Amino acid sequence: MLFNPIDVKDEIYSPDKGKSGKLELSSADASVLAHTNSKVTDVFKDFSLYKTTHYVSAGLWSMLELTEFIVSKIGPCHLTMATWSMSQANAVRLITLLETRNLLSLKGVLDFRTKNRHPEAFQLAQTIFSELHLGSCHAKVSVLRNEKHCITISGSANYTNNPRIEAGVITPGEQIATFHEDWISHLYNNSNPFE
Repeated sequence: MLFNPIDVKDEIYSPDKGKSGKLELSSADASVLAHTNSKVTDVFKDFSLYKTTHYVSAGLWSMLELTEFIVSKIGPCHLTMATWSMSQANAVRLITLLETRNLLSLKGVLDFRTKNRHPEAFQLAQTIFSELHLGSCHAKVSVLRNEKHCITISGSANYTNNPRIEAGVITPGEQIATFHEDWISHLYNNSNPFE
């Protein structure tokens, strides 16, 4: 035997809750986030709508908070999204964004397990999404679009609060936004984007 299983300690890395931050690269196309004590507004205080931004969060903010931040920068917009999970609290905040006309429309895909894992969120989603598909979905993508901007957020975070490390990329541009909107729209229109 190479080792005794009893001697192996199960150590799970647990980051200090609420630590996140950024390190800007000199490239015109990229920013990378690292650890520091900051909220989303602090971390992205120099955020550019024209740069690709890579980020890492230790759980201080959710995908919804990042989405709200981007909306505050680009103005009222349409949101097309795919997520594995959504909490009731995040669904309520999406309702607020729609009621205040910060979000002009909401379309997307939720994993079918949301119906059982978060039934309240699923019930709210049925009322606020103009187009909604339940399917086997582990993708996490949000596309924010208006007449001036197309911003895509893709990464590991769902529309839930999660105190674990999350990472993702914020990408400006029509081509990436359209790519993600197309496969998501195939699903809520009951067609297969992979054929």
